[in-house]
Amino acid sequence: MVNLMDKILKKLKVPKSIRIKILKYSIKNYTYSNSKNYLEELTKISEFPKGTSISTKTILDGDYDLSIIVPAYNVQDDIRKCITSLVNQKTKYKYKVIIVNDGSTDNTMKYLKLYKKYNFVTIIDQKNKGFSGARNKGLDYVSSKYISFVDSDDYVSNNYVEQLMNAAYKHNADIVEGSYQVFSEQGVLEKNIERIDVTNDPFQTLYGYPWGKAYKKDLLNNVQFPENFWYEDTMAMYRIWPLANKVVTISPIIYNYRKNINGITISSKGKVKSLDSLYITIRLLMDCDKLNMDLTQSLYEFTLNQMIMNFNRIVPLGQSVMVKSFFVMTNTIDLYFPESKYLTKNFNLKPVEKSLRSKNYRLFAAYCLF
Repeated sequence: MVNLMDKILKKLKVPKSIRIKILKYSIKNYTYSNSKNYLEELTKISEFPKGTSISTKTILDGDYDLSIIVPAYNVQDDIRKCITSLVNQKTKYKYKVIIVNDGSTDNTMKYLKLYKKYNFVTIIDQKNKGFSGARNKGLDYVSSKYISFVDSDDYVSNNYVEQLMNAAYKHNADIVEGSYQVFSEQGVLEKNIERIDVTNDPFQTLYGYPWGKAYKKDLLNNVQFPENFWYEDTMAMYRIWPLANKVVTISPIIYNYRKNINGITISSKGKVKSLDSLYITIRLLMDCDKLNMDLTQSLYEFTLNQMIMNFNRIVPLGQSVMVKSFFVMTNTIDLYFPESKYLTKNFNLKPVEKSLRSKNYRLFAAYCLF
């Protein structure tokens, strides 16, 4: 079997380093057992957080066009550039900046106090609750028609508010997204230029980060970021995007994203809490089900892609965790997206769908790792 798979991978011109990785993890086709609770076995390795995306909060309307929420934790070296870019906006629109100091232990709060002189800046100081807890606290102070999120180690262009709100009001958009660039101390690393577009399907258009966008405030009614989870940004795709009927993308680069070597994407590698990637997918589907939300075809396609990402984040945890996680994924897909109703329209996702439906670990692992 090993030689046959290696020959197939060679014919597909898969590089040797990747072939070795695939063969290492996907030689054996493990058999699913109805008698095993694979999720329970995983939670013995890493706890399933209790957070939820459901809240009873109704976002208040108010005199402002846009509320910008900034969670801040131990960012003394970057916070001034971020907040200065927000208070120096050139715009005709009325906006407010809501900064949540999330229990910083460095000089972050000291620098934030410099911005108290601005009457449109609100500074909240709370005990550490993580990104989700900080963003949720910020939502308590919103009083505007639209909401935006900015990370405290990033910064925005001086026409950030103007560009987002021009498009929002022109199209009565549910979500507006601008282009962004990635930077580090060495300078600009890459640019992501959006196509100017108006669509009704955010899954075909938007990038997955919560920042760089303006959301109509009604989309966040009864919504919160699940606390104590890693990868909490996934919430938007399950709880916010399906509610959006009009999505607008604009080409100007309005957001500058700092490549952070200490961010979750990089620092989580090999840690058991990376199972949160799978857990939050399950939690959000549970929340959607509890709210009787319609699970669309687009959300199904997204979830198939999400399962690939979940698996690749789990790979460093070893074969046993990978196998158990795979069978949890198959059960999740069958439970929320029954085969009688959902069939992928994406040719590239057909092997993923087939492997999940048939519980074929070898096929799934080979596809994900390749």
